[in-house]
Amino acid sequence: MTIPPDWTRWTYAARVVSSHDADTVGLAIDAGLGVTVHESCRLLGIQAAEVGGPNVSPEEKAAGFAARDRLRAILDAAGNAVIVRTKKDTREGRGRYLATLFVVEPDGSWRDVCQQLVDEGHATPYDGKGKAPKWTPEGWRAAS
Repeated sequence: MTIPPDWTRWTYAARVVSSHDADTVGLAIDAGLGVTVHESCRLLGIQAAEVGGPNVSPEEKAAGFAARDRLRAILDAAGNAVIVRTKKDTREGRGRYLATLFVVEPDGSWRDVCQQLVDEGHATPYDGKGKAPKWTPEGWRAAS
């Protein structure tokens, strides 16, 4: 994959090695010079339903697995090869880097995986400020 010159800072070729849910992935990031860095990344700009936890309803868990499965299908179709752009060197509260994932289309254009999950209803936009929106069977609501 070729990265355009204007996107070189904090932009890397990577391979997805795991996906816990639809907004957290494990990446093997090609940092250059033969160095591969393994990092857990929180997808920037989205919130997806949870797949587990003490307060997760069976309905949310089902939505979370559906979102994760959709993410995996998108990534599988791309051979798990992605372009990852991190938000400089920013980490969120759990220590994960904040990142946006792109898959490269056959014509060479990039498709934003996070935006695709939002467009398909598997995630909702979230700017990372304040409490994350909460999933409900009726739709997303602001956290209280």
